[in-house]
Amino acid sequence: MSKKERMFNWASCELSGFQKGFITIKIDFISNILSWKSAKQWNNNFVQGLPKAQMKPLYESLDKFLQENSDKKPTKITQPEPYVWIIQYGMPDEIIELQGYDIDFDSWKELITAIEKVSRREFKL
Repeated sequence: MSKKERMFNWASCELSGFQKGFITIKIDFISNILSWKSAKQWNNNFVQGLPKAQMKPLYESLDKFLQENSDKKPTKITQPEPYVWIIQYGMPDEIIELQGYDIDFDSWKELITAIEKVSRREFKL
């Protein structure tokens, strides 16, 4: 998939954990709105408009994550995993969804750092 084909308008990132709840963020890159929803701390849920300058690094981190992880084949889970993540990308004519359970790799950490910087919240359960 070329860079031109990868232009996405929105993204959704979710991290859920067994008996820990979930955190979901949704980012609309057209209207520059970020929404945050947490099952563990519902009082921290919010919707926030952000300047394009703050959204650009987040878009770039999501794009890099997509580039590095879109070709990975799902691995069979043989035992319960403590965490599961799901990232969806909304493109003009399709939705791409990536899933995994490993949260200890560089592109995930970079993405979470970008999310935390923009939202000013910890993205962890």
